[in-house]
Amino acid sequence: MAAPMLAPTVGREERAEYWLDLVASLCRSPLEDLPHAVIADALTASFEATATAVHVRHGDRVTQSVHGPVEPPDCWEEANRFARTRAATEHPLLAYYLATGDDRAHDLDDVPVLPGRRACGAWRELARAHAADRQIAIPLVHAPPHHHSYVIGRGERFTADDLRFARRLQGLLRGLARQVAATREVPADRATEVGLTPRETAALVAVAEGLTADAVARRLAISPRTVHKHLERAYAKLGVRDRVSAVLRAGRLGLLPDDTGSALLP
Repeated sequence: MAAPMLAPTVGREERAEYWLDLVASLCRSPLEDLPHAVIADALTASFEATATAVHVRHGDRVTQSVHGPVEPPDCWEEANRFARTRAATEHPLLAYYLATGDDRAHDLDDVPVLPGRRACGAWRELARAHAADRQIAIPLVHAPPHHHSYVIGRGERFTADDLRFARRLQGLLRGLARQVAATREVPADRATEVGLTPRETAALVAVAEGLTADAVARRLAISPRTVHKHLERAYAKLGVRDRVSAVLRAGRLGLLPDDTGSALLP
């Protein structure tokens, strides 16, 4: 199902409900990748921002894309080129995360420019030219040298309420990212051989991690009752009657990631 229609801005009173609807719609089918453009556009609208950048760093490889309400092809080329050719640690927020390990969502105005980070000023000047020098970053992954975050930019200062909402969204988006990871980690051909659907497989992986039905429901954006239905079908297809037996059987069949399953085993 398509994501809810996006207005140019989403009012403060409606944005929590909008995000719940958005994530629920995205989770109706298994996600193999995060829909960066959809999420970035929704962040831009929710915070009445100029644009949102998707920043991903894998070791020395840095990628960045900028999404705004209007996107002329060359509008953000300078920012993207800067991100690709300069060290990721030169951005004040990313430098802060790397230096402190504090990976909560943060407002750029609340983060000190660290000693020796003079190049951070170049980011400010570049963002100011596009009316995006006020920024909030929402990290989804921060495990140096890997980093993945959404950076929301606008010309007006963010409020304390904006930062609180960004931190609530951080948990929601991290759950979405975990669902993508679970979908990727299970070999699709093996699950198909057993007859497991992607949702049954994702539920099985989650309980193998030790999650309760309620926690699985939150991760997959479905009801606990639906989780139990997925698990019942998975047990039947695996020829078992309980969670521990299902995890053991799934592990032997190679249906679980290598580091999954110990949470339920003696």
